[in-house]
Amino acid sequence: MSELKSRLGNISRQQKTVLIEYIEANSELVSGRFSASFTFKDAQLKWEQLAATLNAIPGAQKDWKKWRKTWQDMKKSVKTKQSDLIRYTIGTGGGEAAQEVLSEDELRVADIVGTTAITGDQSVTAPLIEFAFDDDGAMNNLAQQACVSQELAAYHKKKLLLLEREVVAKEQLAQNVKEGFDALVEAITFQHLNQDSPYLFFDLHVDPDFDDPGKCPSPNLHLLA
Repeated sequence: MSELKSRLGNISRQQKTVLIEYIEANSELVSGRFSASFTFKDAQLKWEQLAATLNAIPGAQKDWKKWRKTWQDMKKSVKTKQSDLIRYTIGTGGGEAAQEVLSEDELRVADIVGTTAITGDQSVTAPLIEFAFDDDGAMNNLAQQACVSQELAAYHKKKLLLLEREVVAKEQLAQNVKEGFDALVEAITFQHLNQDSPYLFFDLHVDPDFDDPGKCPSPNLHLLA
């Protein structure tokens, strides 16, 4: 049982060094930010590649999810130790002097994730969000939802633009109809006052399907005997 536990859980010094070097060279795995050029699948592929490399080295044997958890545990341990040291340094820790110091590997981890310590009223900026999901499906869904939200925003923006253009066209049509109607009234009034002509009445009918803002509908004229 102890041999199995050692094989699955305890990583060798060489594995730890390779893990840190890989994270240093692939900062996207620390930031946890997805984009068109770096998706969730890209991140998973990098962890799978790292797992294959680490499993080829004498030491622990894990799948990519467990190696990712190993990295998260390393980071958490360094943050805790670093926070304790800072609190003691500025005199807020109390008790006996801290006996632990950061090892060379731990210092490299601290450089990767940045300093995160809260000591009294002082605080240091936290590092970028990293992959902390245990459920890969949930993480993938989150990335997909972000893409869908962007697509919906673009769709609604385009729809609003089309509606705006339609409103402008309808307003132009109404203006053209009014101008044509006014001109017709003026012409008929002039003719009636200056000529001995039969009584004339008219109506202006606009086809509901008429939507050409560049033209004015023709009126219907009727002569009364």
